[in-house]
Amino acid sequence: MRTPLITLSAIVCLALGACDPSGDEAKKAAPVKAEAKAEAKAADESKAEAAAPPKSLPECVKSCDGEEASETDRETCKLNCQQLFPEPKTPLQRLVGDFGQCVATCHDEGSDTDRATCSMQCRQVAGDDALKIAKESQTNPALKEPPGDLPVKLKELEGCVKGCFTDNAADIKKAKDCSSACVAAVKLD
Repeated sequence: MRTPLITLSAIVCLALGACDPSGDEAKKAAPVKAEAKAEAKAADESKAEAAAPPKSLPECVKSCDGEEASETDRETCKLNCQQLFPEPKTPLQRLVGDFGQCVATCHDEGSDTDRATCSMQCRQVAGDDALKIAKESQTNPALKEPPGDLPVKLKELEGCVKGCFTDNAADIKKAKDCSSACVAAVKLD
């Protein structure tokens, strides 16, 4: 009986020796494992990079160009990017935006008399702001002086915003969106 036991012991020893991780097979497998780990790490980094929020307007707009997105989705994405990364506003752009918001607030609530008084106050504040900008532009060459037709543009803006609230009296959100479009349409060349 000793013979089968010795033979069995010899087979087990040979088998264990062949599976020994310190042998040649382990040396061949090590680079493969290292490559797999490096690929997994690179995949994780690219997923994290894709999930990271964009850091600039161009980066955000570029992320909108996915092949699986519809044209409408891409355009909506680009508009969202513009809201996330608005262009820096000049004092004149702020003046026009503030004036449009002021007039919109006037027409959002109150009686006709209150609206007229409120709109007049908006014009006075805008006029005062325009004078401040004009004075600052004389000492700061980086600032653009208000154009001579600014009062005309503000009057047109006021009419546009008023029309938004007249035409969309039943839907305040639509009226506010319309008034925002009025402000965006003002060109300060």
